[in-house]
Amino acid sequence: MSFEKIKKELLNLLYPKCPFCLRESSELACKDCLETIPILASDFCLCSKNPKTFLKCKDCRNEPLDQIISAVSYQDKKVSLLIKLYKYPPYIKSAKESLVYLILKSLLLREEKLDLKNGLLVPVPSEYGKIKERGFDPILLLTQSLSLKLNMEAKLNILKKIKRTPSQALLTLEERRLNLKDAFTVENIELVKGKTIYLIDDVYTTGTTLKESAKVLKLAKAKKVIGITVAREFLN
Repeated sequence: MSFEKIKKELLNLLYPKCPFCLRESSELACKDCLETIPILASDFCLCSKNPKTFLKCKDCRNEPLDQIISAVSYQDKKVSLLIKLYKYPPYIKSAKESLVYLILKSLLLREEKLDLKNGLLVPVPSEYGKIKERGFDPILLLTQSLSLKLNMEAKLNILKKIKRTPSQALLTLEERRLNLKDAFTVENIELVKGKTIYLIDDVYTTGTTLKESAKVLKLAKAKKVIGITVAREFLN
């Protein structure tokens, strides 16, 4: 690496620039660029069928996950870049603020239909190997930030992953289900009993992770389980 390259990298760390417009920004994406990302105003069924208002189609009616709320589309190139950059230094803090901002905008649209005051925020557990590799858990940090912004109670370690699993990325839907079967457990049943749980994750694709997490939370007598993600990747 040349000295010019080193100098440029140091300047980028000291005076970060928005990756989209290249203007200086305290967050990874500047507010102007964040405002150009469309918020998903409609809630889709768990299986990505027609937009519904807090309803599930007959095929998804028996799923343990009661509802999914995703702020933006993962197909938006700005969104996919923000989420990828968030998971690695030096963008962790600045990208997190941008992602939290998108979630808060999404929740504001649903203010009258959600009872956040009596809910409990719970992060979906990340794979241990990934946490060790990165040195942090991105979903846990996202949940902590949302807890502070929303003044909501969060239980960061109540949902545990008890089985190591390979990456879901290249698996079919059925392989994903088998991969995560019996992968999660609830540490303290009394803390979720009768509560509405808001499960936090970064991207909803097939929903396998959130559904498996919701299953054990429902077995622990959670009243309701609602998934909240930054983005949704539409498969059709």
